[in-house]
Amino acid sequence: MTIGALAYLAGLVATAPARLIVEPGPATNIASVGGTLWRGRAVLAGGEVASWRWAPLRSLAGFGYAAAFRIDGAGTALAGRVRLRPGATLFESVAGSASGVLAASLFPRLPFACATTLRLAVARFGLGGDAGAATGRVEADPASCAVRGGAAPAASVPALLVTMTGATGRIAPRAHPRVTYATLAFAPGRLTVAFTPEGAAALPFATIAGTRVETHL
Repeated sequence: MTIGALAYLAGLVATAPARLIVEPGPATNIASVGGTLWRGRAVLAGGEVASWRWAPLRSLAGFGYAAAFRIDGAGTALAGRVRLRPGATLFESVAGSASGVLAASLFPRLPFACATTLRLAVARFGLGGDAGAATGRVEADPASCAVRGGAAPAASVPALLVTMTGATGRIAPRAHPRVTYATLAFAPGRLTVAFTPEGAAALPFATIAGTRVETHL
C-alpha cells in the first residue's frame, strides 16, 4: 500500500462514525456511542465507558479493524487490544479488573449474573467466527450469583480461578486449585461448560439447566 493510499484510508477512519462498528441498543447492551472509527467512546448498559484508538499498522497486518481500548467504571479498569473481522472479534493482551456488572453487559446470553470483582490477565480471547480460542487466567473474588430472571435465591460462591489454554479451560476454587469445578471447551462462536459433581454442588446457580451448559459467544 502506497503512502498516499494509507493517508486516504487514515482520512476515512478519522471521519467515519463509530456507529459503523459499534451499534447501540438492547442487542449489544450499549447505551450510546460517539466519536469516530479512529477514536471513539461507548457507554455500556451498566454505566462503564469504553474508549478506543485505531491501530493502523495492526489493522493492515491483521486484515481487519484493530484498536487499543480501555473500559472504566465502578470496579472496572481494563485495557487491551481488539481486532474486528466480519463475524469475529479477537481480544489480546487484556489486563486489569472488572466488575460482575461489566461481565453481565458483555455476555448477556449467560444464564446467570454475579456480584463480584474479576482480575484478568488474558493473552487471547476470541468471539465468533473462527476465533474460538482463549489463553490466560481470570481470578474471581467471593461472589453472590443468581440465575437471570429466576425466582431462586442468590447463592454464595467461593473465590474462583479460571484458566484457559487454547480450545480448553477449567474452573477451580482458588483455595484448592487442583479441584475441578468445571471444564471449558471453546469452539467457533460457542462455549461449552461441563460441571463436575463438586462444581454442581458449589455453583448451583450455574447448573440450573443441567451439568452441561452451552452458550453462544
